[in-house]
Amino acid sequence: MTSDVDPSPYRLQVEAELCRRSFPEFMRRAWHILEPSRPLIWGWPLDALTEHLTAVHNGEITRFIATIPPGSTKSLTTRVFSPVWGWLQNPHSRYIGASYAHHLSTRDNRRAQQLIMSDWFRQRFPELKIDPRRQAVENFGNNQTGWMLATSVEGIGTGERGDQFVIDDPLSAKQADSPTYRQAALKWFYETVPSRLNDLDSGQILIIMQRLHEEDVANAAIELGYDHLNIPMHFDPEQIRKPTSIGWTDPRTKPNQLMWPERFSESAVIKLEQSLGPYASAAQLEQTPVPRTGGLIETDLIIMKEQAPASIMDPDNPDIIRVRAWDFAGSKGKGAYTVGALLATDITDLDRSLYILDVRRQRLNPAGVRSLVLSTAEDDPAGTVILYPKDPGQSGLDQVQSYATLLEGYSHKAEPQTGSKEERAEPFAAKVGASQVYLLEKGWTDHYKQELRFFPKGKYKDQVDATASAYNEIARRLRHKRTPEVRLVSESQSNRAKVN
Repeated sequence: MTSDVDPSPYRLQVEAELCRRSFPEFMRRAWHILEPSRPLIWGWPLDALTEHLTAVHNGEITRFIATIPPGSTKSLTTRVFSPVWGWLQNPHSRYIGASYAHHLSTRDNRRAQQLIMSDWFRQRFPELKIDPRRQAVENFGNNQTGWMLATSVEGIGTGERGDQFVIDDPLSAKQADSPTYRQAALKWFYETVPSRLNDLDSGQILIIMQRLHEEDVANAAIELGYDHLNIPMHFDPEQIRKPTSIGWTDPRTKPNQLMWPERFSESAVIKLEQSLGPYASAAQLEQTPVPRTGGLIETDLIIMKEQAPASIMDPDNPDIIRVRAWDFAGSKGKGAYTVGALLATDITDLDRSLYILDVRRQRLNPAGVRSLVLSTAEDDPAGTVILYPKDPGQSGLDQVQSYATLLEGYSHKAEPQTGSKEERAEPFAAKVGASQVYLLEKGWTDHYKQELRFFPKGKYKDQVDATASAYNEIARRLRHKRTPEVRLVSESQSNRAKVN
């Protein structure tokens, strides 16, 4: 949108006021200054992004991440138009912009400078000018103490602190494959970025990027509770969707509906997917660092059920094999989770249908793990076999003795962990592939399926490992059909224990 060549002072004043009041309006009217040969194609993704950036400038959001496919005008919107519009609200604001490469953040500073110095801008906002004493492209200021610094990951200048820190693609696609680069970016994000804010309470950190790896900066920000605007190229109704703090959710309703067909046509997206390949497409386009299908476990073949058959849940049914397998983690608050997966099958069922009945998942210290195992044993149906890993060496023997005492009166078994997680999960993956696995629709189900979908490329593997162990134990017992049993009685329940 452009104005007349020589608009009247009144029209200039009206247009300036419209731009001050609305970030999208400012971006639409200023677009031609930076992109004179490329028309602006607006769509709801830009509505969503500008709405959230407006909330950031208004102080409603202080920690924000947007994961959006490449080519979505994210850098121009977030690193150029947004801070310049922010100066129209508060010209004293100080911005730090960073990318994985210094020349990219400098490029965006140059664009912002170009916009402010244009005739279009000076006619409408004459009060805001570049400070002649601070006009270097990588670190320029305005005439009202505001400034804009361009830097790179690990390259922030000593002593410089801003009001808003904008991170635009902290890793390149190539760097994301390197653990060294990923860890360096994460260390910088955790340890350096927060210390570069003038005020930790009101200062703002914004991240705009495409997903590249399950352990990228986006994942770290999401785990820290950042407001997350997630826009995949195709709509997946099964993907976990959480409204942002301003109430935004993806407006699409149909599976595989394109994000922005006016800008990314179906044929263009297909060609891009062919060029990128399945894994890069899943990360960069769909914002899921592993493909929806094509992994080891074909989660689309898992059959969802509201509830298990009464026979499976009947604790007195002697034909049911139930196994609760545990995958332990010893550190509370970080790292892996402790997971207990409860699986069951009916030995009289010719199809050998497998039911995933319950998953307990928490980050706990060793004492908390023991408490969870015991309380879960009390909750599980009588006859449930409790399976837990046996570590090698003396520590493993001590652990077995400890849990034997803890679970006295329950049927339990220590299992040495041999082979890789992938090898242990292969039989369960085959069971899923045969469409013989049923999963109950519970509060934990979405996160569980997501981990299975990402396996073995995902960050977490605890739920898969526990599930695989439970199924492998069930399969062993099915091969023996029935095992002689003796009744052991605890204070809390009766349970069957295998005779060794």
